[in-house]
Amino acid sequence: MAFTLEMASMGVWLAIAISNIIGGIIAILWIKHGNWAKAVMEGSRSQSAFCEKRK
Repeated sequence: MAFTLEMASMGVWLAIAISNIIGGIIAILWIKHGNWAKAVMEGSRSQSAFCEKRK
């Protein structure tokens, strides 16, 4: 934006602000609709064996 629209330093700050807003919107959508919170690993044999040994 700084060079393309001839906005100098104001264009740099505007581009940073816009990119942060877009990144925030993407993060909110990913958290709201994504599958980031699903378990990758469920209880495995090694984990249950470890728990039994500690008892």
